[in-house]
Amino acid sequence: MGNKKSKVAQIRKSVSIDMRFSRFALPPVRDAMVIGNKARIGPHAIEKAFEDLTPGMFRLFPVDHPVIEAVLIRKSILRKMDEEALLKYISEHAEKIMDETDSLRIEINLEIDVKGTIEIQA
Repeated sequence: MGNKKSKVAQIRKSVSIDMRFSRFALPPVRDAMVIGNKARIGPHAIEKAFEDLTPGMFRLFPVDHPVIEAVLIRKSILRKMDEEALLKYISEHAEKIMDETDSLRIEINLEIDVKGTIEIQA
């Protein structure tokens, strides 16, 4: 039997990276945040931090839910719609995509339609 030369496969490693840079803004949450039951930072610590950064802009709602401990919502959003309906809507959608260790940032875009009539004097 002749000597067979074995070929050693070369192993190459590479890393692919995508980065997006944007300007830091206060507060770091635009409209709302959902905080899981076992999130690394609890709702009261988040509420205090937001109150220090942006006094009076957000309101914390404790939630009785198996995954979600609380929801933090910008007060200007609450002036535009019913808070119970919004909390229910947020919870129903957040619970499908999070576990109890998550905290999710939420952007809320509202569009309000107003229709009516005004009587005019002819």
